[in-house]
Amino acid sequence: MSSFNIDVIDRAIVEATQGGLPLVPQPYHAVAERIGVPVDAVLRRMQAMQEAGVKTPPSPGPGESVDTMKYEHPLQGLWARVVTAPGTYEQGMLIDQLSNIVRVEGGADQKVGAESRRRFEDLMNEMKAIEAELAKTGQHP
Repeated sequence: MSSFNIDVIDRAIVEATQGGLPLVPQPYHAVAERIGVPVDAVLRRMQAMQEAGVKTPPSPGPGESVDTMKYEHPLQGLWARVVTAPGTYEQGMLIDQLSNIVRVEGGADQKVGAESRRRFEDLMNEMKAIEAELAKTGQHP
């Protein structure tokens, strides 16, 4: 896979199409509308990413986890640890887990338990480990 720097718009395209293109008569127009860019930009960027070999990681199947799956590129494994991949066997990854802790703490009427705080610290340590692995690849967030 050649070196390819992904910017904010490319990331938005990847996230919008991670589960596949929308099942509508004009799927690329739907993606463009969702992320707020012209459809020709979506098409041009998707073509460039495809030519560079950029792919989103597959979602784990039954009995698999992101730790046991084999990915074509190291960045796919890092992405899979951060973003929940859509699929039949969805497994909440780092971003969803952090969102759940924020929701629980923000909406709690009682004192949030020490377990919630420990889980938050564990997730932040995992994020730091992912950032360190990303730095080793030479790619920039």
